[in-house]
Amino acid sequence: MIINESGMRFGDYPDSHVFHIEKSKVYEEIKNEGIKSVEFILLKNSKLLLLEAKTSAPNPESQETPERFGEYIQNIAEKMRNSLDLFLYQLSRKEELSRTFMEINYHDVDVTCVLVIKNHQKEWLSPVNDALSRELLKHKRMKAIWKCKIIVINEAQAVSHGLVQSK
Repeated sequence: MIINESGMRFGDYPDSHVFHIEKSKVYEEIKNEGIKSVEFILLKNSKLLLLEAKTSAPNPESQETPERFGEYIQNIAEKMRNSLDLFLYQLSRKEELSRTFMEINYHDVDVTCVLVIKNHQKEWLSPVNDALSRELLKHKRMKAIWKCKIIVINEAQAVSHGLVQSK
């Protein structure tokens, strides 16, 4: 499966390792209620990756955009929390998930929230990662239950991790 998002080509993944949450029936039914999700969930190397893609991010140090940066971080954190909830719902209903997802021993799986920002320099990633980590991990289910890790990378790093296809 290949997923085109924010000017990047994610994949080529086995269909059985991808839950394209934005295309799921359950998401289609609730997205007009203000529920937001990540692009897709990928099972890769015993990790459940929640992948969100953006073309850019506001500068956290700009005096003109502190509110905009805060809203940006809250929006992404909300997508990640909602996506885990929707994924768990799908697991319990045994709908739209491949057999691969259904047979996983989730006790042994790491949950990692990945934000890929296409046009971001490496040195700009740390403040975004720190802010997203603070926002996500202040919710007990993300920290205590899911034990989420947060990674913010740019397109070049996503290519080196095998998440995005090189051009």
